[in-house]
Amino acid sequence: EDPPIWYCNSCGRVPDAYLGKSLAHEAQYLRRLNQLRAMARGGELEEVRPQLEGLASEIARGLGPTHFLNVQVLDVLACTCASHAREMMHGEQMASTPGFQHSLERPWKLRQQAASAGVRAA
Repeated sequence: EDPPIWYCNSCGRVPDAYLGKSLAHEAQYLRRLNQLRAMARGGELEEVRPQLEGLASEIARGLGPTHFLNVQVLDVLACTCASHAREMMHGEQMASTPGFQHSLERPWKLRQQAASAGVRAA
């Protein structure tokens, strides 16, 4: 049985050599996305946000801005920003706790980033 032939709406048949590279890039980006998801679940929200932005930009350049992985990254970014904003709102109430470190970001700015990422994903 022959492997499927891939077509692009803009440029026609996708050459096998290009398809192999694209699939390799997809696998690499997916591994990075899964690592960042795990970091976000582990509470590393502030560290993950810029990495998600960077990954979204890389995928948009390498695979296209509407690629399904880019949509997933932007969805994770929106959730991460919203979670970080909620955490900061709670943290402002906990500011007297020893060892508390206040982020330079503001909750409204994080909610704005969440909305922007959500719109870009849509």
